[in-house]
Amino acid sequence: MRAYGLRAPGAMLSLAATVADADPDVLAVCEIDAGDAFALATRVAREWAYRGGQALFWTRAFAAAAVRDLYLPFAIGRPFDRRGLLRVDGAVEGAPAALFATQFGAERAFAVPEMRYARTQLHASTGNAIAFAQMDAATPGLGGRGVALLGEEPEAGIYVYARGFVATAVERRPYSLIVAAASHGIPPPQ
Repeated sequence: MRAYGLRAPGAMLSLAATVADADPDVLAVCEIDAGDAFALATRVAREWAYRGGQALFWTRAFAAAAVRDLYLPFAIGRPFDRRGLLRVDGAVEGAPAALFATQFGAERAFAVPEMRYARTQLHASTGNAIAFAQMDAATPGLGGRGVALLGEEPEAGIYVYARGFVATAVERRPYSLIVAAASHGIPPPQ
């Protein structure tokens, strides 16, 4: 989901209503401030992690064990244009799982090294995984090695990838993408 900084009047109420209506077990929001992420987590009763404009929210169905905020590689000549990769390791029903959220640069020359790093982190995680990415449609994506695209909203630049889950329903709303997913029973790669 893209928050676009929640600049419009009533934007936070609209975001909270959308989340309450969809009632997801896992949610990622990009372009959100830390204070707004905290307010949303409190309002919709979710645990959460935040890093540099992106936030992950989850219910107690996901038992978080570790939160890592990592930097994506930066482009030479643009040292202050740093993007992060938010990673939360934990478990779902006792099985290892990881959540990821990130935003990639708009220019392909900068997005490709960022994407390679994020893909390496995603593929190196153990167990099932869900990755939320805000990126330009022209970039190659995070798929491969058991990771598949579950849903996309190209106009908003929102993509959801997963390993160990299949999409059961995909719903597109303004600035958001809602993907219902279930474990497909295939053991995750070790």
